[in-house]
Amino acid sequence: MSSHQEKINAIRQTFSPKIKFGDLKKIVTNHLEIESDAFYELTEALTSGQNPSFKDDYESKWACYYLPVEDDGECICTAVSIFLSYKKICYVTFDNISRYGGAAVDKGADEVPEDYALIFDEISRFVPFVNEYGDALLQKLYPYRWRMGRVRRKFVCDTSRLMSEEAGERLVSAYEKHLEKNLSVSEISLNDYLKTAEFCYRAAFPEDISRLLQQMRVTEVSAERLHKQWADGRHGGMLFLKDPDSKKEYMDWLLSREWEGAHPFEIVYSGNVHGISLDPPNKEESQYRLSVIDPFYNDDFLKMVAALIEKEVPFRTFSLQNIVEYCRGESYMNVNRPSMRDEILSYRHSEEEEEKYFSHIEWDKIQLLEPCSPSQDEA
Repeated sequence: MSSHQEKINAIRQTFSPKIKFGDLKKIVTNHLEIESDAFYELTEALTSGQNPSFKDDYESKWACYYLPVEDDGECICTAVSIFLSYKKICYVTFDNISRYGGAAVDKGADEVPEDYALIFDEISRFVPFVNEYGDALLQKLYPYRWRMGRVRRKFVCDTSRLMSEEAGERLVSAYEKHLEKNLSVSEISLNDYLKTAEFCYRAAFPEDISRLLQQMRVTEVSAERLHKQWADGRHGGMLFLKDPDSKKEYMDWLLSREWEGAHPFEIVYSGNVHGISLDPPNKEESQYRLSVIDPFYNDDFLKMVAALIEKEVPFRTFSLQNIVEYCRGESYMNVNRPSMRDEILSYRHSEEEEEKYFSHIEWDKIQLLEPCSPSQDEA
């Protein structure tokens, strides 16, 4: 073992944090709003020794400092970010613990709370060790349950549900050959549109359609009924057209834009983002356009692509290769990275998770602040 590593192990064993992790959670989970010039000066004093990780005309950000805490008898670190605005307002965030906690500090005469004074003292006490040993030290003290990274979906998802490489290549090749045919259509009727949507529904949801037939106690179901079953429902008057076979009426309605604000072309509804959309041809494009936003429907989307190719429907789609990669499990999903849209693996470094996922995760580089040079300190 090198002397450098021995020193790191010694710090890990002998550094005695003055804050317990359980107590820290109680302090920072509740959002603190305070008017305190002294608190602002405290953050200025701390940040004067490091260059900001981000700076513009409105604010400077330091992401991130590391606060040593005791957790189950061991010394670990949690990340702390500081934002200083040009309005003399600062924010202190503890994203590992609470996205909505921390402190917002405005100008005023309030005193610095004792808990936060201790937090800043502990950060300052630990800064020299981080400056000297950097990543090597934090690799030992910064828990994986708080780190971010990425992992290929195939190491997380049920592999029996993934598309094979051969199937993906066949679909992409079939689509490229389909484009070479230069199929086009200038005008369509409502029934033409619904029939095209029906191709998509029957390809993606055959079992659901069978159950629907049983519930309705019928042997057939119309394209319009399927549209009502899966589409957004806000059709912008599309389903109220008088003559569903009239191309003129449908194209006049389409060009009128009276449907704006509705979702008539979202043929598969998603409650989070757009699901699957089938945009009709118009005066600018002489083909349908099939697209998907919600990755939950990516497998269904590929079935629809295959069906439209088979039916020789004039259509285009975008990012087909990326969606195929997703369904093959070759695309990445986030690890511990907050997101409203993307899939996330919430990794807590349990024994089971370590065995299943750890060797496959590509971890982000630990964020380190750059110490100011002596000339900067003097300035």
